[in-house]
Amino acid sequence: MSKSKRIASTAILVASVLAVMPAYAVEQPLTGEELQAMVTDVDVEFSGRGLSGVTSYRLDGTATTKLTIGLSDNGNWWLDGDQVCTRWERFRRGEASCFTVHPSEGNTYQTSHGFTIRAL
Repeated sequence: MSKSKRIASTAILVASVLAVMPAYAVEQPLTGEELQAMVTDVDVEFSGRGLSGVTSYRLDGTATTKLTIGLSDNGNWWLDGDQVCTRWERFRRGEASCFTVHPSEGNTYQTSHGFTIRAL
């Protein structure tokens, strides 16, 4: 897998952390097929909406997120069509949230939840 595909795969999986309000990107979102092709064990840095941190996504569907303010949580992630979905044990009261991923500048991506993400 190329470095650019690895970067894209990591970017798509992070932004759902505590996201509730959509932001609108100009670029077309990545398709479910594109997302599936990029999925690897990956760590993704995210920032936006007053939050930042790192989320680790694993091929077995588990995820861990650590916010720079010292909070962390464990959960699960999956693909639903052209969206990445997550459910955290404590964040968002355990409710699932899904988002799309849009190409942005350089090796970054924007999510429909208003986060900028990039693979580490």
